[in-house]
Amino acid sequence: MPTSPIDTAVAAPSPSKPRLVIPPPSEWKVSRFLLRSRNVTREVIVLAPFPEYAAQGTGSSSDEEVVSKPLDPLNQAYTRITTPKSLKGTELEVFLTEMERCLRAGLSAAISLRLTTPLCKTPFFRGVVSGMRFLMERKGYKLGDAMAAFPTCFDEVVVSLVRAGETSGKLDVGFDRLAKRAASMRSLKSKFFTAMVTPAITLMFLIGALLVLHFQVLPTIQKNFDEIRMAGTQLPLPTRIVVGISNFIHDNVWVWLAPIGGVALIVLYWGQILKSQPIQKFSVRVPFVGRAYRLLIMARSLDALALLTAEGVPMDRCYALAAKVATQFEYEAYFKAVYGHISRGRKPFSAFLAERHRIGSDGDDVAARMEAASVTGEVAESLRVAASIMQERADVTLDALPKLIGPLVTILTTAVVGVIVAAVFLPTFQLLFDALKGGAFKGK
Repeated sequence: MPTSPIDTAVAAPSPSKPRLVIPPPSEWKVSRFLLRSRNVTREVIVLAPFPEYAAQGTGSSSDEEVVSKPLDPLNQAYTRITTPKSLKGTELEVFLTEMERCLRAGLSAAISLRLTTPLCKTPFFRGVVSGMRFLMERKGYKLGDAMAAFPTCFDEVVVSLVRAGETSGKLDVGFDRLAKRAASMRSLKSKFFTAMVTPAITLMFLIGALLVLHFQVLPTIQKNFDEIRMAGTQLPLPTRIVVGISNFIHDNVWVWLAPIGGVALIVLYWGQILKSQPIQKFSVRVPFVGRAYRLLIMARSLDALALLTAEGVPMDRCYALAAKVATQFEYEAYFKAVYGHISRGRKPFSAFLAERHRIGSDGDDVAARMEAASVTGEVAESLRVAASIMQERADVTLDALPKLIGPLVTILTTAVVGVIVAAVFLPTFQLLFDALKGGAFKGK
């Protein structure tokens, strides 16, 4: 049960038409079409929620003949399972940009959607667009309500802005802002994941090196180690460490099974793991990476809040969605607490100032921006500036992240490789030294 006005506001407004029950993407039907024009034939796959309307997602031109070629049950099941069921790359950004261009030219939402269909490049998004066209053309849905039927593609911020644009008659402005938001968020996410590539590759390299050491190198030179032990000589420390670890792994099969099981559990329960408060709390406090993640959260939430405020969306829903897109419980509590003050009659500046302690120095910066809004009255513009500042800081932090992590990765790699090399070659040098020493004594 909702416990506060802002919790109630999270629920999306009821659509103007009764909501149809749309099955999850895993249950959509795969449709195959051949598009023929003169001597050219191309195949298009559509993963559609409404199979009878799947042809509308092919993006065929007026001079192309659309021919349905049903898949056999086995290929139908295989294609449904293997087809990605999420947006890829710039797909959303391209869709929003093209919709804005068509709407700005004075075209209706339905015609704009039809003209945008050929730009859909994946079976999943073709199915989404065909489903939206079905709802609008057959069921009389408005564009915002049709988009709300596909929450995996269009979050509540997008839906709220589109509905506000439909109400105000400035739908093209809303799509323009959404396209810019999608571009900036995609850029930040791309930089974040790029910064994580180097540590991930290094970790894989180290695991590979340890596997080669365990299965190839150590069995080959184990005989030398046994000769040294039989001679009553103690192995060098690095060798004893590596051999001890190798023997422990060999004698305990669970050491190999545990990581495999752990990875499997992470994949299966990734959603629940991300929602775990200890994990969320840890993620924003990790050295280097945590700072970048905190800035990403603030940039995303403030940008959504600025867009919604500028479009005249009710204030309770603005802050509810800003809290929701944060996807981190401490920042959700921050935005909810800010609105709690506003709902009791305090000005936005006073509300942000009262709760700034929750998120550290970033809270001070947002409060400072809102102080300017208390004088100018331009709350949406101050929020937009604050979001822009957070995004710029995130850019700088993400650009610097590889430079910060690089030396640590290099040190770790050098240490591990150094220990392995020492473990392998020191016993050989020790045998050689003992042989020379024995020969020298014998000569005397």
